[in-house]
Amino acid sequence: MYEQISPNQLAGAVSKVIGSAVGRIDFMSNTHIGLVGDHPAPTLAEIIRSIPSHVSLRCYLGLPEESEYRRAVGRKLRDIASIDRKDSKICVGHVWTGPHVIMADGAVAFVASMPITGLFRGEWNIFVTDDSKIVTEYADLFEEIWKYSPYYHYLVRSPQAAAIRTWDNLITVSTIDWDAVIRLMAATPEALHSMTPRTFEEFVAGLLAKQGLDVRLTQLSKDGGRDILATSRGFGGDLLYLIECKRYRPDRPVGISIVRSLYGVVERERATAGLLFTTSRFTKNAVAFQTQLRHRLTLHDYQSIVEWVLNLDRK
Repeated sequence: MYEQISPNQLAGAVSKVIGSAVGRIDFMSNTHIGLVGDHPAPTLAEIIRSIPSHVSLRCYLGLPEESEYRRAVGRKLRDIASIDRKDSKICVGHVWTGPHVIMADGAVAFVASMPITGLFRGEWNIFVTDDSKIVTEYADLFEEIWKYSPYYHYLVRSPQAAAIRTWDNLITVSTIDWDAVIRLMAATPEALHSMTPRTFEEFVAGLLAKQGLDVRLTQLSKDGGRDILATSRGFGGDLLYLIECKRYRPDRPVGISIVRSLYGVVERERATAGLLFTTSRFTKNAVAFQTQLRHRLTLHDYQSIVEWVLNLDRK
């Protein structure tokens, strides 16, 4: 079956595919242009809410880099983040420029794509199919993105977040296949410099989670001087680490003022210690300041992070 869909049939086609699902929906979409441009269509949140509770969901949403798009997308993401689905994995990653795809049980697919020839005319190619070859191609593409992208994190907020003092606006770091991400970064460590600042935070958080820490990312706009909170319970009691990440160019070192500022936050929050990660290096004054407080502050530069990744990759 291969059924071409016109824009005014779009909502019905989406419902038809979702309604056919017995156990799983896989969904990938470009968040900044809506489902199919300006055509009438259900929103991403409406689509997710329409999926029956007994059907599990994996949803990958491409997040654009441009700040003007991010502001508009933020409203959509807040709406999606409010959805309470315990079986869902709703993730956000780098901008998705491919087709919108909704797959039911890996057997039926709704696809909406814009060919290059129709890019400036707003012409969409929309269809529903159960052709095994076509569906398998999209299923393989989804699995590749889902498994190997180091850029996404869960939108779903952690119920444990409120237990960490008054910080109730934290985002749980993804429990994706970090072994695959580590292998990727071990092979191409220079990719650290091409990450966005938020991506770098997520990457560091993922590595800390891999080390067994309970990790939370703070919100983008109000992090209070720390990007990541990591907690651990051991023989010595509950430990709290505050982590700051600086995705800087190789020629832009981290100075003493940033190191001193993190130490101030560590003292104010009565945390166990502070950790500062950068894709660059630290100035001599910054290193000298940290040396005096080596039990309360740890600095990790680009080379340190690469060695950390390589060691994890060998395990």
